[in-house]
Order: sequence, then structure tokens, then C-alpha cells
Amino acid sequence: MNRTPSTESAPQSVSRFLLPHERRVITVRRHPAVLIRPAATTIGGLMVAVLITQASQGDQALAAIVWLLWLILLFRLMMAFTNWTSEYFVSTDQRLLLVSGLFSRNTESLALARVNDMSLRRSPSGNLLGYGTLVFESTDLDAVIEYAPYPEQLYLEISNLLFPDRTEQPDD
Repeated sequence: MNRTPSTESAPQSVSRFLLPHERRVITVRRHPAVLIRPAATTIGGLMVAVLITQASQGDQALAAIVWLLWLILLFRLMMAFTNWTSEYFVSTDQRLLLVSGLFSRNTESLALARVNDMSLRRSPSGNLLGYGTLVFESTDLDAVIEYAPYPEQLYLEISNLLFPDRTEQPDD
């Protein structure tokens, strides 16, 4: 499925980090697969809690501890979901930004002019579920975006920004 990432659905919290002369090209959340591990541990914890409660045969203290531990897993899942909904990867015509945080916003940016190379990595699970890891290399640091949705399309769009087509002939 060839789907272009949205540029119109960015929240105001992302737009306020853009410079007046910047044009937003891509705005996406991480792939929902980032929630698989916390969801699986929460479901697994629920099954264990039910089994222990049934096996404890009326031991209220043990049951209370088990369900309290499961509530911690549920809270962890809710926090992972909340973080996922508030984190955006943004590519403008001049910078790459990662905006995150619900209560205090954190913004990491890398100027496109500083990026020397870019690569795309896809694990077997990434191929199956449709996500990848984008690695941006510069002389002094590497930026990694894990769980990038539509990885091939993102790779092509950002590559086009990094390495524009130079085949256009100047006017004589």
C-alpha cells in the first residue's frame, strides 16, 4: 500500500516549533507497533492475575497484591499510549524534528544541511507490520527514528529533501 504521510493533521503543539519560513513536509506519529510490548505484558499480567487469584483459594492478601501489580502494568500501558499520541516526527524543508512530551514538550532537531547520509532498516517484524528505523548520520551525531510508519515513503520523501534532483538546467 503506497500511502503518503499526512501534512495536514499536525497539532498546534507541533506548529509552534516551526520557524516562520519553514514549510512542513511530513508529520507522523510513530507506528502503533510501539504499543505491542506494553499491551502484551498487560494482557499476560491479566491472565497471570486471574490464574493466581483462582489458585489462591480465598487468600485476599495475595489476590490484592497480584491485582495491584496488574494495575501497575495497566498504568504503564496507558502511559505508553499517552506518550505515543503526543509524539510526532516532523520533517520540514530545512529541519528534522522529534516533538514529544505531554506535559512538558521536548523538541530535538537536526538541520537537513548537516545530514550526510540516511539509511532505512527493517526488521522481520517491521516488514510484517509496516514500520522501520530511519538513521540520519551527520559529522557529529546520529539521529535514529524507530517505529517509523510508511518507512519507504518517508525514506523517499526525506531523501528528496536531502538530495534534491540536480538535473534541472539553469536558464541561459
